[in-house]
Amino acid sequence: MHRLSAQLSIGFLVLSCASVDYSNAPFCAPLAELAPLPDAECLDEPASRAFRERLEDAMSDYVGAILVRVSLDDASHVASVCSETTQVVGGWRSRATLSERFDELVALEAGPSCLSGRRLDLNRLAAMKAKIKKRVSECESDRDYSWKFRSCLDHDANWFRVGYTGRMDPYVFGWPQVVNPQVKSSLATRNRCVKGRRFEYERVCIEEDGWELLE
Repeated sequence: MHRLSAQLSIGFLVLSCASVDYSNAPFCAPLAELAPLPDAECLDEPASRAFRERLEDAMSDYVGAILVRVSLDDASHVASVCSETTQVVGGWRSRATLSERFDELVALEAGPSCLSGRRLDLNRLAAMKAKIKKRVSECESDRDYSWKFRSCLDHDANWFRVGYTGRMDPYVFGWPQVVNPQVKSSLATRNRCVKGRRFEYERVCIEEDGWELLE
């Protein structure tokens, strides 16, 4: 009886996975093959911020901790959606649901003309926090050796955390989402910029080294 139940459960999972058309939310191609990001002036426009908020609201309940990239057509409508790695808790389910609701995203009102042919990256902070959590878990064995733990965290890291007294959640910086970003290593930036000063001053220094504050 237990074997039959297990077989039925496995069969249900296979059928569930097979029913999802992942072509609506494939894994993202390399950045060099994707549409470029809008310029800063466009992103600061109220219409662009409002459009981004509509996208985020439409996705907020089901993208979990995966990074989502949305490409727009020549009329600034949603043209395609892709996701980054699903190696986080609930990642596959988030990607499946994103694919299932693709038609809702395509049906959204178009964004401003400056977004034509461009790309928006959504959920970066949540996705980066999940990546950091995974790395911290992998580095736990070196907790008793602070320098080893820091070396493990910083190894090939495209993120950078800065904590402050009285703040529960550290600020998170990441590499710009462009091809070949010009960013100094997290260790070099930490040594140069993090001096126990106010965040406003340290943020300027960190961003001078190429890092972006994720919000």
